[in-house]
Formats: sequence, C-alpha cells, structure tokens
Amino acid sequence: MKLSTLCTACKKEISIKSFANTRVDLEMQKGETFIVNCKHCGSNQKIHINDVIADNGPLMVILATLAAIIIILVFWDMGFIAFITIAFSVLVWNAQQRSRSAFNNYKRPRN
Repeated sequence: MKLSTLCTACKKEISIKSFANTRVDLEMQKGETFIVNCKHCGSNQKIHINDVIADNGPLMVILATLAAIIIILVFWDMGFIAFITIAFSVLVWNAQQRSRSAFNNYKRPRN
C-alpha cells in the first residue's frame, strides 16, 4: 500500500514512508498529527492522520507477477498453470483492495 497526502501549498502528492496497514498503526508510528516536507515546493506541513490516503502500490503487483511466473515453472507439467496464475493474481489484488478500503474508511475523530 502506498500512503500519501496532498500539499496544501502546491497541490502535489506527498508520499509518506510507512508500512502501516491501518490508521491506528500509522498513528502509533507517527502520532495523530505529524510534519511532512513537500519535495516539490519545499514547504513543511503539519497533517492529521485523516488527511492520509492509501492507494494500491505497484510493488505488490510486481511481486505477485513474479510469484505467478515461479508457480508456472514449478507446476508446468501438472496442467494447473491457468488456474494457479489467475487465482493467485486475483487473491493478491483482492487482499490489496480490502486493505486499502479498510485504511481509507476508518477515520479518527479530530480533537
């Protein structure tokens, strides 16, 4: 999952480096509000964890594709190629969608 927010000055996307899967995990790592630096305009901004948006990152898709290729090579003679490749890709995509949706749907009350 890729976490990001929008810069209030230049409206560009700011990437947030974290492996948090939920807003609660992000809050435990960084706090309820934390400071990010925009690489485009150089401004420092204090953002609330509700301003962070999760999106599907390309890393999981690449890893799933590589794993599917390895599985194809292992099971080539057994005839499970199409089923395993499609099932594995769908499972990874579905898990990533659920994780992104769970992150974006939970909002913490602002104080």
